[in-house]
Amino acid sequence: PQVASVVTYGFDWVPGFATGLQLSATYNRTTFDNYIGDPLSGLTYSEIFKDISKMPEGTFTLGENGVMLWDNRAINFLGRRSRSIDTTASYYFGNDWGDWRIELNAVRTLELTSRSLASMPTLSYADSELGPSKWAGDLFVGWEGNAWFASLGSHYSAAHRVLYPLSATATDYNDFSPNENPRTRSASYTTFDAQVGYRKHQRDGWLGGVTARMGVQNMFDRDYPFVDNLSGFVSNRVNIRGRVLYLDIKKEF
Repeated sequence: PQVASVVTYGFDWVPGFATGLQLSATYNRTTFDNYIGDPLSGLTYSEIFKDISKMPEGTFTLGENGVMLWDNRAINFLGRRSRSIDTTASYYFGNDWGDWRIELNAVRTLELTSRSLASMPTLSYADSELGPSKWAGDLFVGWEGNAWFASLGSHYSAAHRVLYPLSATATDYNDFSPNENPRTRSASYTTFDAQVGYRKHQRDGWLGGVTARMGVQNMFDRDYPFVDNLSGFVSNRVNIRGRVLYLDIKKEF
């Protein structure tokens, strides 16, 4: 069976000299034994077929008709390890203009490594298209005044390596002429969201209990950072919908 060992250290601090300020940080380390996954993930075809006898038992089987069968189902393999630090700072305060909330969250990925076979090296997926960026963060500023409220948010993902650029491999996409100088880095990605709304707390009349908000996600319709793969981007890092405008109205009775 797959077994995970998790170690977590953290702290929360509310300093007395700064009312409304809260700070926290958490260190996570997760180690998997007999990890369930694709044992050939991260290996090039040349590495796989250089000596298939070193591949997991049952992955390749030679049929009676001489056809090689490739079983690509997930199996238990050696191990996987991840380490990260998650930090959060929040500040709540009020003034003549209303009540304010500022929050900052930053995640630093220290390690994401995997080793599928004893004969293969340990592969590092952190800071690459196959894992999280070294840095990721979110910034949020919110305001409430009487019945009105508004917010502005930003989302950031740092630049990262491209371990396996598609153009460096001979395929029908490049007429089987590999690119000798492929892009091995992808740029950072930052988007902004904004929202404004009105909330009527009293529930008398037709407008009582109504909350209306309108906003925009990915305000500047940021282009995807190019990644040399089949789609040209990494879907878990970008807003694939582009700019989104929304209007939400609800009524509580």
